[in-house]
Amino acid sequence: MTVLSLRTIDDQFSKETSFWQQLLRDFRLLKRIGRMIFAYFTEGRRIRRLYRQKQAQGEIFWVDEEVKS
Repeated sequence: MTVLSLRTIDDQFSKETSFWQQLLRDFRLLKRIGRMIFAYFTEGRRIRRLYRQKQAQGEIFWVDEEVKS
């Protein structure tokens, strides 16, 4: 019988349950979360600054037009 499962972030590690595999998985997750936090403080700061400028001028802040990645 074949068991089907949904793809998850640690699907590639599901067959290996050794301590080192779990540690590597946790490190990768920590790295990913760290990148998200870094992006929040750097890119988010830039977006919040642009938003405040538009708000002070009484204009509408259009995300698609103002934020160019």
